[in-house]
Amino acid sequence: MTNPSLLLTLAVGLLVLAAFTGLGILGLKSRTEVPEYLAERDLSHDSGKPNFVSSLIDDPDKKTAPLSISGNPESAWKNAVAAILATPRTETAVEEEHYFRAETKSRVFGFVDDVEIRWDPGDEVIHIRSSSRVGHSDMGANAERVEEIRERFEKAQAKVSSSGPT
Repeated sequence: MTNPSLLLTLAVGLLVLAAFTGLGILGLKSRTEVPEYLAERDLSHDSGKPNFVSSLIDDPDKKTAPLSISGNPESAWKNAVAAILATPRTETAVEEEHYFRAETKSRVFGFVDDVEIRWDPGDEVIHIRSSSRVGHSDMGANAERVEEIRERFEKAQAKVSSSGPT
């Protein structure tokens, strides 16, 4: 005779194993497959999913404010890059004159999210986009990341402003 509680425990264990295996595969996919739209440097790209925020998109659910430049634009750019790189588990992926992309890995499963900034000389803002490579929803993680970057950026900008002209 089969023990029903043993079968239930086994079934739950197999479901948990399958879920973790699936998440592990998604994590691996996010680390090995770089989306094509990143090569276009298009911060207004809309994946159609609620797993990103951008300062260059009209959808209010996915819109975030750009980083406001005060003082020297080159210093602001350096402060923006530094604010991104201060994010835990973040590394530079692409660094060009007025475009920067970093990859941030989640603590569990190593899911990769991309943070991009672009500055057009003459603008008083630095545009920003943070997006998840896989999955449908990010549960607000990208919006939260951008706000943390914004806080670090604004603190650095305030420090530069209080120390005089650069």
